[in-house]
Amino acid sequence: MAKSKRKLKPSLREILRFAPVLAVTVGAFTDRATSADSANLALEEFKNFISHPPVISNLVFQQKVPMGGGARPLDGSFAHSTSFEYFQARWQTNGLLFRKLTAPSDVTNLAVAGELVSWSGHEHALLERGERFTTWDDRDPTVAGKTVSIFYTSEWLQDPLRQVLNLGIMFVGIGSVRWDGNRFHVESKVDGQRLLVSGEVMPGVDGPPREMTVCYALPHRTNYYALRYGYGPARSYSMPPTVITNFWIRKDLGKEKAAEAELDLDEWRILDFQSANNPLAQEVFAAAEFARQNGWQGHIYTNNAIYDRTTNGVLQLAYSFTTAPNLSNKPTRTLRTVFYGAWGGMNIAIIALMARAKEAKKQQTKNERKSAL
Repeated sequence: MAKSKRKLKPSLREILRFAPVLAVTVGAFTDRATSADSANLALEEFKNFISHPPVISNLVFQQKVPMGGGARPLDGSFAHSTSFEYFQARWQTNGLLFRKLTAPSDVTNLAVAGELVSWSGHEHALLERGERFTTWDDRDPTVAGKTVSIFYTSEWLQDPLRQVLNLGIMFVGIGSVRWDGNRFHVESKVDGQRLLVSGEVMPGVDGPPREMTVCYALPHRTNYYALRYGYGPARSYSMPPTVITNFWIRKDLGKEKAAEAELDLDEWRILDFQSANNPLAQEVFAAAEFARQNGWQGHIYTNNAIYDRTTNGVLQLAYSFTTAPNLSNKPTRTLRTVFYGAWGGMNIAIIALMARAKEAKKQQTKNERKSAL
C-alpha cells in the first residue's frame, strides 16, 4: 500500500490564514527593536553631552534655593521650596559668559544680579557682589600660576553652570568626565582634599536616561546621590534634560525609615537651550559692554595686587594681596565653609550639616530617655 506524500509547502489558503498573526509578531518585534535603538541612541547622546558639551550660544536655567535663603535644610522641606535663582550662559571650550539674573526676562538686556564671570580671548572678568568688577589678562606673566581670592571666587561662582552641563554631577570640571561603558570615575579636589567621583547612568527603556547614581568619596567620608531627569515634549533638542534633580541618599538609615532615606537637595530647570555647530566669536563672551551699561568701576589684577585705573588711564595701586589681611592668596577654611553653606546645590557642606543633624538626633534621644525616666 503506497504511503501518502507529506505536503512540503503550505497552501495559499494557509499562508493567508496565518498572515495576520505573522504581521502582528513582526510588527511587535520591529517596535521593540526601534525602541531599543532609540534608547541606545539617547543614552550615547546623554553621555556625550557630559563628556563633550556642544558650543552653547544661549543657556537659561533656574536653580531652586531654600525659602528665605541659607543652607539646604535636611528636614525634607526643600522639596517644597518655590524660590529660584536664574542664570544665563554662553560657553565653549575657550570662552565663557555666565551671569546671574533677577528674572528670566533679563536675558533681553544687560542687567546682572550681582554676579558675572567672563572669559573672552585672554581677557577675564569677574563681577562680585557689591559691584566689585575686576579684570585680568592670562598672558600677564605676573598672573600666571597665582591662586588669589578673585580666581577662587570666579571658580565657585561658576558652580551652578558646571552642575548643569555635567547633568548634576558635582565638583568636576566641564567636559572632564570620561565613560567606561555606562560608568565613570574622575578625580577632583574640594577644599584641598582629594575627591573621587564615580557614577553609573541607568539606560532608559524607550528613551533617554531617567536616573544616574553618583558616589563622592573623600578620605574619611563617602556620600551617595541619585540624579533624576525629566524631559519636556516636542523639543528641538534631546539634551540637556528639562529638569535635573539631585537626591542625597542616606544609607545610615534602616528599612523602617526608607521614606526618609532620600532628600531632595537640588533642582535645575532648563528654560532655554541653543547650541551652535561652529565656535562663537570671542566678542560674544566679553564683559566690557556690561560694565559700560551698568557703570561698574573697573579694577585690574596684576603684580599680585589690585589697581584702579584713573580717568587719565594711569594704574593706581588699590591694595596688594601680600599686605591686605582680608584678601589672602588662599581663602581660609572658615571662608570656604561659609561659602559652601550658602552657595551651590548640594556641596561638601553636607558633611557639616550631617554632623549637626546627627548631633541633634543624639540630643533628642537623650532628652527622650530623660523624659522616660
